[in-house]
Amino acid sequence: MVDYLMKGPAEHKAMMDLTLVAFWGMARLTKLTCEEKTGALRKETALLTTDVTFYQADGVECASIAIRGAKTSAPGEIQMIYLRSLKNMLCPVLAIRRRLAEARNRETSLFGYQSPTDGTRVHITKDSYRKLLKTITEVDTQARLTGHSFRVGGASLRFALGVPIPEICQLGRWTSDCYKLYLREYSPQEVDTTKRTLAQLDSCWT
Repeated sequence: MVDYLMKGPAEHKAMMDLTLVAFWGMARLTKLTCEEKTGALRKETALLTTDVTFYQADGVECASIAIRGAKTSAPGEIQMIYLRSLKNMLCPVLAIRRRLAEARNRETSLFGYQSPTDGTRVHITKDSYRKLLKTITEVDTQARLTGHSFRVGGASLRFALGVPIPEICQLGRWTSDCYKLYLREYSPQEVDTTKRTLAQLDSCWT
């Protein structure tokens, strides 16, 4: 999917970065997308460029994203998505840096782009992203992508790689056993293939 999007126009590149953050951050699309494609944004609900903070942890660059109005949060509570740098092209922290660079230090939608026709800001909406998933599924019938695919995928990958359940729950912002609904068990062969693929990606980047 990343390979498909990175070759596309500005809209696809914004969606590519959203995909990386959704996967590694185990995030709901609703919280990463905007309600409208253009116009002013509501700070109470929209994800903005100013909601990002960078920091260092054990010598690794990380990023946190403040999420307001999350499904599992109390009224007025802010939840955080925590992301850690990777040494390959699927790095979610680099994805955020690309979005901030594209926004040119303005307070606007984190996942959006400048219209190539009139230069106005276009925000990525949930509907536009779902249309993209439908298009990709039509091209590759084995993809079977839905809005929950990235939350499920991020949790399942960590589980397959041996990340402890409490850590997965913390990163995925789960406070109950509902995390079990998002875990898909890998076969031993799938685990081996996944590890080799990640190693190959790392080697290509260094």
